[in-house]
Amino acid sequence: MKSELLQVFISGGYVMFPLLLCSLLSMTIILERLINLREKRIIKPAELEKLSNLIDNKFHEKAHELCIANPNPLTNIVRVIIENKDLPSEAVRQAVADTAKLSLPDIEKYLTALSTVASISPLLGLLGTVTGMMKVFRVITTIGLGEPAALSGGIAEALITTVFGLAIAIPSLVMHNYFQHKAEVLIGKVEGVALSFMRRLSFNKKNNEQ
Repeated sequence: MKSELLQVFISGGYVMFPLLLCSLLSMTIILERLINLREKRIIKPAELEKLSNLIDNKFHEKAHELCIANPNPLTNIVRVIIENKDLPSEAVRQAVADTAKLSLPDIEKYLTALSTVASISPLLGLLGTVTGMMKVFRVITTIGLGEPAALSGGIAEALITTVFGLAIAIPSLVMHNYFQHKAEVLIGKVEGVALSFMRRLSFNKKNNEQ
C-alpha cells in the first residue's frame, strides 16, 4: 500500500511537493482550530463565574489580578474595563474598542492561511495538469502516437495533480467557512460578555457616587 502511494506521488511530478506541503499545513490548522476554537476555551465558564463574583462584590483589584494572570481575548478586555472604570462611559468604550482590535483577531488566527491553501491548491493542481500535458505533447512530437505507454507518464501527472489539488482545496474551504462562522459567533459572545461587565462596573460606580 505504501509503495503504491509513493508511486502515485512520484507519478505526479514536482508539483506534488508543494501540494504535500499544502496538505500538511491544512491538516495542522484544522486540527489546531478544532482543539482551540471552542467556546469553553475562549469563554471559560469557571473563569467567567469567578470574575462575575469578584466584580459584583466590588473586589476589582482581585478581578484585575485574575485577568493579568490569565490573558486571553476576554480577560484582556475585562482588564481594560477595570483599569478605566473611573473614566466616562465613552472613554471606557473607546479603550475597550482599541483592545478588542488587538485581542479578538486571535480568535480568527490561521484562518487566512487556511483560506490561502484552499485557493492555491487547485491552482497547483492546474499547474501539474499543464506540465503533464506538456510532457504528452513532447512525447507526441518525438515519437508520435504509436506508443500509448509513452504518453501515460504525462497523462498520469496531469490527472494526479488535479485530483490532489481538489482533494486538498475542498475540505480546506469547507473547514475555513465553518471556522470563520464559529469565530464570528464567539467574537459576538465575547463582546456581549464585555458589555455585561461594563454595565456592572457602571452600576457599581453609580452606587458608590450615591
